[in-house]
Formats: sequence, structure tokens, C-alpha cells
Amino acid sequence: MIPRGYPQLPVRAKLGLAPLAAVIFAVYTLGHHGVVDFRLDAGAGQPPPHHRQATRGANPAPPPAPSRPALADIPANYLPLYRASGEACPGLGWGVLAGIGKVESDHGRLDAPGVRWGVNGFGCCSGPMQFNIRNGPPSTWDRYGRGGNVYDPRDAIPAAARLLCANGIGDRSPPDPCPGVVGTPGQHRAVMAYNHACWYVGQVLELASSYQAGGR
Repeated sequence: MIPRGYPQLPVRAKLGLAPLAAVIFAVYTLGHHGVVDFRLDAGAGQPPPHHRQATRGANPAPPPAPSRPALADIPANYLPLYRASGEACPGLGWGVLAGIGKVESDHGRLDAPGVRWGVNGFGCCSGPMQFNIRNGPPSTWDRYGRGGNVYDPRDAIPAAARLLCANGIGDRSPPDPCPGVVGTPGQHRAVMAYNHACWYVGQVLELASSYQAGGR
């Protein structure tokens, strides 16, 4: 009830204001429940909705699953380390790490100096991924090992991923130090950081392809 003395509106005017009142009530209700955000800064610094949708749809494909040869050859404690470290940077791929681990130490199973203790026959390298611990300073291991144990695959495999990423494994642009060898120029340059020989690069990348289902 309107108190006595307040101005009265004609019935026609009241009816004309009804749609406006309904709109205001609906807007208030939607805003109150978070359906619509009417803040002046709402959406500030965010891409438009169509761009956000495109970004969500552009997730990279999952890494290739291990092939049967990989499951048969790679130790159960090494395979998860290769797969997790293979996501360190674009263009790496866990198979490349596994290929290096195979060539360098047969995934830590090689019974030779420098794999689980001491240094190798060249007097420089140690661990399942055969990091140089004698060059530098800093040595290659000091640069990428982050204070870890060079003989522990849990430290050595992520360190190898950091080394490959730092050497531009995802860069497909020339020059290519190993033309005619399977893989991209970036893969060739990065793997050569381990061994400066194209035969070594080819061996590692062939293994990488065989370890990853689909040969990718």
C-alpha cells in the first residue's frame, strides 16, 4: 500500500512501467546468481569468447604410447621417467630420451665402468645417460643435473631432457648437420650435443621411432 500523501500514478502509467520493471528484476536476478557479470572490469584482459574456445580446442596431442619393442626392452622403472621427461619442451619426445639411454648404457643395465660407479673408459662420463662430469667448469652434469645424482635415472633422465631442450631440439630450421638422417634438423643438432657423429644421431632416432607406437 502507498502511504497517504505520496503521488499516485495513473493505472495506464503503471501498466506501461511493468515491462521495464520485469526487465530490471530479471537482470538483477541473473547478476545476483552469477549468470551475467555486469562489473565494469568483467572480461578485462581476457580474450574474446571465440578465441578462448579455440584455445581450449588447440591442446597438443598426447605423446605416443610405448610400442611392443619398448615394453619388452625398457625397464619398468625407466619407462615412466622417459615418458614424463619427454614433455620438457616441444619437439622432444620421450622416445629420443629412451634412444639415448639405450645407446649409452642399455637403460642402465650395461655392466661397465661409468654406468653405476666411476667414469667410463674415456675418463669423462658417468651415469645411465653418460653425462660428462670432467669438462668445464661447469661440467655438463653441473650445468643440467641441478645437484642431483648422476647415477640415479630419476636425476639423469630429466637432466638429459634439459640438455636436449637447451640445444634446440624443437627447432626445425636449417642448417642440418646430418642431412639424410631420419629426424629434423633440431633433433640432429640436439642429439649431437651427446655425440658429435651422425651415425650416433641416426641410431638414437631410429630407436626413438621404434620405441614409440606408430613410429612417431
